[in-house]
Amino acid sequence: MQTMKIGPFLLNMQIVLYLLFGIAALLAARLYLKKDPDRGVVFSSLENAFLIWILVWKGSVLVFDPLSVIRYPMSLLYFTAGEKGIWLAWAAAGAYMWARIARRKHSFQAAAPAMAAGLLAGWTTYSALQAWLQQEHLLPYVLQAALAGVLLLSLVGGRLPPNRRLLSLGLWLSLGQTAILFTVNVREPVLLSFSKEQLLLLLAAAVILIVRNKPDEDR
Repeated sequence: MQTMKIGPFLLNMQIVLYLLFGIAALLAARLYLKKDPDRGVVFSSLENAFLIWILVWKGSVLVFDPLSVIRYPMSLLYFTAGEKGIWLAWAAAGAYMWARIARRKHSFQAAAPAMAAGLLAGWTTYSALQAWLQQEHLLPYVLQAALAGVLLLSLVGGRLPPNRRLLSLGLWLSLGQTAILFTVNVREPVLLSFSKEQLLLLLAAAVILIVRNKPDEDR
């Protein structure tokens, strides 16, 4: 857990980083939706999704380690369930957005590009701050910030239809992250020097490529 001491208080930097991720994401989404007629409804959904993410992430320790909370209730303020909690938070936020779209509160075409813009802006901010905080992992975080920033600019300035633009973003994100992972000091190669994460990213890239190259009428 990354911490910073401010006077008598011990600040959990991971919470600060995720809050800054969310603020950057919401600002980018708001700017992206500036001319969209459904911007109010879509942005409200994104705000709620971020709040759900934070609450589930912080409360995930209740799901995965309830005994520690019973013994020491203050642990809810200082601890989370780690990577499992992050995945649970993404699942909850994603399910909320899916439900909003399924109930036709707004369209996928309006929400998806705004979500992508927000996530890329948040990832750029998060990676840049991690590069500053973790000098020993400077290169991967700088590359991640650069990749997310370039993809954000391509999303905002792109002229492709929204669906094809999102598929292209997913493809380049998967390939770029696969390459960046080679710069990480600690990796566990599984096949041909690729780690499990890299193989999953390559699989995602292959699926996106197949879908993107399908004729529009087949989708």
